[in-house]
Amino acid sequence: MTDAPPGPDQAIAELVREKHAQLQDGDYFALLGVPRDADAATVKAAYFALAKQLHPDMIARQNLTDLAKPAVDVFRGLSDAYATLTDRRRRAEYMARTGDGRAPATAQERVQRDAASEARIYFHKGTLLLQRRLHAEAEACFRKAVELDGKNAKLLVSLGWAVMNNEARPLEPRLEEARQWYEKALESPNQDASGDPYYYMALYYKARGNAAKQRSFLQDCLSVNNRHVDASREQRLLTMRARKRTESPLMKQLQGLIDKYMKK
Repeated sequence: MTDAPPGPDQAIAELVREKHAQLQDGDYFALLGVPRDADAATVKAAYFALAKQLHPDMIARQNLTDLAKPAVDVFRGLSDAYATLTDRRRRAEYMARTGDGRAPATAQERVQRDAASEARIYFHKGTLLLQRRLHAEAEACFRKAVELDGKNAKLLVSLGWAVMNNEARPLEPRLEEARQWYEKALESPNQDASGDPYYYMALYYKARGNAAKQRSFLQDCLSVNNRHVDASREQRLLTMRARKRTESPLMKQLQGLIDKYMKK
């Protein structure tokens, strides 16, 4: 029904950039995507899940050469976070060192922060499942992520894509539900500069066979992010299809008749 989801290289690249930004904040809990009261087992599970994706050898295999250095920094940071938070003494020192200069978080802030951290865990699980084309399982993970952080555009489009590709469900309802999630992503105040909500809406209209709408959303995506590889590829495919239609035998025959008529 639809094309295959964006390749794992894009998801990994986004994850490297996200973790590199978090690395600069020095928050080990955010870096690992765990709540601040996470026990050692939770920290360990989060670390190994991320390390499996972000090991420098994995980045090299994905040909993400521009992210090689940030990936090394992130991997070192993850390793340091894991070693610190699973060691009782080092963790206590870290908590004392980072907590002294901060105003105590309110109960609501702690709930929101922990929910966002848990949402990221479900997001990364869903991303891995999506790469394996386990769309129903990915959909379940993304739904949990959206329940926890419902204004995150990245989570919303990921849920929409999993729904859209979940062939265990009837086509029409999943297409319409996917469209609704994409629209929520477009309306979300928490958008980044990726342009993904426009790109995924373009894929919805591609599935609908509406080339005009597809082209319009692809152009919107590229106006936000002119380096969006998948949107650029889709735009080229649209142009090639349009060119082939105009060069088909029937169109050539019609053009010949028109030319013949115009010469009379």
